[in-house]
Amino acid sequence: MARVDPAWGTEHLAAISRLEDTLGRPICGHFTQTGPCSTAPAAGGRCAAHSGLVPATMKRTSARRPGASSRTLLITVVGIAVALIVVGVASKMLHDPAEEIYRKAVALIAADRRAEAEPLLSLLMREHPDSPYAAKAKEIMTRSHPRSSEPAEQLYNEARNFYLSGRRQDYEEAARRYLAVVEKFPKDPLAREALYEAALCMDYLGHVTETVRLWRQFLREYGDDGRAPEALYALGFIHYTQLGKRDEGKAYLEELIAKYPDSSSADAARSTLGLPLDSDTSSLSAPAQPAAQSGPPSVLTTPGQL
Repeated sequence: MARVDPAWGTEHLAAISRLEDTLGRPICGHFTQTGPCSTAPAAGGRCAAHSGLVPATMKRTSARRPGASSRTLLITVVGIAVALIVVGVASKMLHDPAEEIYRKAVALIAADRRAEAEPLLSLLMREHPDSPYAAKAKEIMTRSHPRSSEPAEQLYNEARNFYLSGRRQDYEEAARRYLAVVEKFPKDPLAREALYEAALCMDYLGHVTETVRLWRQFLREYGDDGRAPEALYALGFIHYTQLGKRDEGKAYLEELIAKYPDSSSADAARSTLGLPLDSDTSSLSAPAQPAAQSGPPSVLTTPGQL
């Protein structure tokens, strides 16, 4: 029989055995595309053409098609290249969250979903103020915002964009524009919102005198607003803890508890005065009245927190 190569599979060995039985002599047996080599072996058990060759392509039982190795190598190389590109892109996005947020926002705007994009742009400006994408986000929010045909609404939108940025210097700009709405368009429904948000900006910026003036104006002009308890609490808190006018501050807080006993602002007032939350407020001088809710409700109870 032909000299057996350890790489030969059982089917190839069987083919050699059948061919040798048919020819009645030993054969070379080297693997070829058409089967075992049937040439008589020379010295060493192989024919002259295959003497000394190691049948590296003979793996087990089946022959490979021409070019299979090249195609496999090409597919492997392409796969590695694609994987590297994907990993590179993913790594870049992971290391630059500002870009990821910006891309999402731009995609939403392109899909005509600006209302969903603006909170993302505000988040980007607040969380990544030093990123170049923060400047792009601000430009979209302040310069590319759809302009209203109404000057009051246009001015209010500009103020709102600065207000949403979350940065101190932008609160100054927001307050100026809010107050411009109040002064130039006092009869416009947006004047109420502008006055409320201007007071919040001034409170955050620490302009105590201006904050007090604006909260008093809000109560005087919009006393039926659902946020009146907040204005009362803000005035009481500022006088009681910041201005050192405890009697005046206490008067504001007691008025709040009497008028709006079930509000979260009243609970904050009781805490400031050191009263239990279930305290009986019937002894307070102001008569109890139901809380008016003609304006939009809010849960803000602590001055200085936007």
